[in-house]
Amino acid sequence: MSAISEGTALGQPLAETASLAAPATRAAMTHGGRGASLSPPAAATTPVAAALRSVGWLVAAQMVSSGLQFPLSILIARHLGAEDYGRWGFALAFVSLLAVLADFGFSVIVMRDLAQNWERRRLYLGNLLLVKGVLGALLFALVALLQPLLSHDPTVRALIYVMAGQALLFSFAQVLYGVFRVADRSYLETAVRGGQSLALFGGVLLLVRAGAGPVPLAAVFVASAALGCLAAVGLSTRLVGVPSWRPDPVLCRRLLSDAWPIGVGMALTSVYYYLDTVLLGLFGHRQAVGWYAAAYVFITATALLIAAVRGAFLPHQARLAAGPAGERSALLQAYGRLSAAMALPWTPQ
Repeated sequence: MSAISEGTALGQPLAETASLAAPATRAAMTHGGRGASLSPPAAATTPVAAALRSVGWLVAAQMVSSGLQFPLSILIARHLGAEDYGRWGFALAFVSLLAVLADFGFSVIVMRDLAQNWERRRLYLGNLLLVKGVLGALLFALVALLQPLLSHDPTVRALIYVMAGQALLFSFAQVLYGVFRVADRSYLETAVRGGQSLALFGGVLLLVRAGAGPVPLAAVFVASAALGCLAAVGLSTRLVGVPSWRPDPVLCRRLLSDAWPIGVGMALTSVYYYLDTVLLGLFGHRQAVGWYAAAYVFITATALLIAAVRGAFLPHQARLAAGPAGERSALLQAYGRLSAAMALPWTPQ
């Protein structure tokens, strides 16, 4: 199981004549109109080429992350033992059920909306992050309300709060990764996630060597997530400038209106993935929870790999929504072929 872990949302109708070129190739790629700018990367010849390049970077990021977290999961499970790892798995599953409130689908719509209207990025991101901050506060309030009803174990309670913090940081980082993907700089996400995974790996090794318990180990996950989030903030600020924190009630309402169907879908998916683990923990089968959580690491990694491919194609699909039919068709066909190629190895013979 991983450490927690996918119109008119801009306050006015999106212009039908929005440019279909990659945002990184536009003259508007400045620090929010403050003069400085980054040199754009060489433009891809076609949207398909740009999407496949992004797929390559995101798959590399997932392979590095999973390649380091697989041995970490085994190491943590062996170090904690079935009982403590069961506590870990129960707390993680409970937080994962509620973590959808922190994301609420914004990690998906941010790619769609910025791809279609990059020019309003500062106001858009500022209001989106404000809304996410409110939802994050609601997440912690809900955790504080529900966790006393589920467990009286102080270790489980501490793990729940620590993992809720990690879920919140992860949700903010996902939005910033969306900015990298829209700007055709997915290599930045690969670099951030790779550095975060290395920091996590080193921190866990040190604590395991010191004989630390589950709560300090969970705190290392939070610390590495905070480092990754800070790096993403710095890099995204260079791309989009400092977000505008001027509240726009109309924009905030439209963000929530656009995001809630995706949020509901994510909530139902979380129930499918994590409810059984929570129920096992409620019935007191902590050893079973530990074994179950360890086995689920591989399933979660596969799901995240598929999500990486989807995230690479989404900005280009959004940009071509009103674009040339031929390019749109070629992009969808490439996405279909790649998805089928990924599914075939898992198909029973």
